Amino acid sequence: MAGRRPKPTKLRVIEGNLGKRAFNQAEPELRVASADVPDGMSTGGAKEWERIAGELCDLGLLTEVSRSVFRLYCEAIAEHDAASIFLRENGLTYVVRDKDGEVRSVGQFPQVAIARNAAERARKLAIEFGLTPAAASKVRVPKKPPAKTGAEFVD
Repeated sequence: MAGRRPKPTKLRVIEGNLGKRAFNQAEPELRVASADVPDGMSTGGAKEWERIAGELCDLGLLTEVSRSVFRLYCEAIAEHDAASIFLRENGLTYVVRDKDGEVRSVGQFPQVAIARNAAERARKLAIEFGLTPAAASKVRVPKKPPAKTGAEFVD
């Protein structure tokens, strides 16, 4: 199918339905997921999950069906972070010398490609959840009513 992929109705409602197109009345109602970290995630992936999942659940954007996609996002962030740490400590390239100390070749560490690939995967998945600056600028969240103080006056 050519063109943009359709957005979920919940995201369109939050964004304010700027195009004024009719909502999909037959869209399945998906259960909001638990913000609990899934078993088997890497330490870095779990850290990213804990950082964001609660807010996505509050907005109704993290559902039981989308948990696996969000998990992929979190693991891509962790993979990028690990590769970035390696590159900060070791640089981008390595030198291979022969037994006489002469430079035979200069190469790029595999972590360069790993970091680049993980960043691209994370960026694409982040868009799906409104986590990029451009995507977030389109999200409109209804304001919560002010909390009741218990000191209401009635005439």
